[in-house]
Amino acid sequence: MSATQGVSLLDPSVGLADDQDVTIKGLRAVVGEDTNDKSKQWPSLTLTFTMENGKEGHEFYSAGKLEKLRPSPDGLRLVPNTDGAKLSDQTNAWKFISSILNAIRGAQDTKAAEAFMARLVAEPDRLDHFDGMKVHVNRVQKQKREGDDSDKNRTIMLVSKVVAFPGGQGGGAAAKSAGKGQTTGAAAAKAKQAASTPAAPVTPAAPATTAPAAGGDVTDEQVAAYLLSALQAKGSILRTKVATEAYGVAKAANDPNWKAVMGRANNEDFLKAFAEEPKEVDGNILVVEYDGEKLTLVS
Repeated sequence: MSATQGVSLLDPSVGLADDQDVTIKGLRAVVGEDTNDKSKQWPSLTLTFTMENGKEGHEFYSAGKLEKLRPSPDGLRLVPNTDGAKLSDQTNAWKFISSILNAIRGAQDTKAAEAFMARLVAEPDRLDHFDGMKVHVNRVQKQKREGDDSDKNRTIMLVSKVVAFPGGQGGGAAAKSAGKGQTTGAAAAKAKQAASTPAAPVTPAAPATTAPAAGGDVTDEQVAAYLLSALQAKGSILRTKVATEAYGVAKAANDPNWKAVMGRANNEDFLKAFAEEPKEVDGNILVVEYDGEKLTLVS
């Protein structure tokens, strides 16, 4: 070998993944930052995957501005920082998610696709649905942003095909998980419609700011009592699970207005007011804290 011979740039172990099958190990929300200026930060999705040669790769997809979106503490969601904030279709994160959804809708195994979509429809804001999925990826040219005069050749890695759903082609874990009450009746029809609908901008589920009128009327005191009961049993409740926990207590109490209970419990203003003052229950003073991420019973 010549002493001046360098490393082959065609070796995928030193290049970027392109036109090959990769297995998604994880897709998570993080805070990205400029390596030269730590003050410049933004919400981002980080994709960890295994390439055909067995090596691990990483891709990062910017998701807009921290003023609007932030990663949840566990990285499983993008959380709105302002009312109504959504994942913009101008971001690389949206383009990547859209490419996966288009590939799912075009999958040959329609049963596996519908089963997977049933899980996604049930929890549309969770990024870990895609963990374990095997996909074919291709690099495409990025469009230059307005005012960008550089001559850099920028590309973005997108999904062009689903090779296998989590658990393997033919359904696997996706079909089994979704089959537990998710792919029958109305849920099956909803999943089938989602699998055949053209791609639309993907938006992380944002906390509701107004309580829906459907399901009857409830008072703040009733919903507060339900939440206190749930907190006494669990100690703390994640923001994303508050409405579900309130629903569980309301259903156990045979409250016919459980839909209104869920709506009120998912109201951000209500949650802030709920945690403002101590509550007296059976002669005991209970203090609840709310930090925007979870409700916690502290005493």
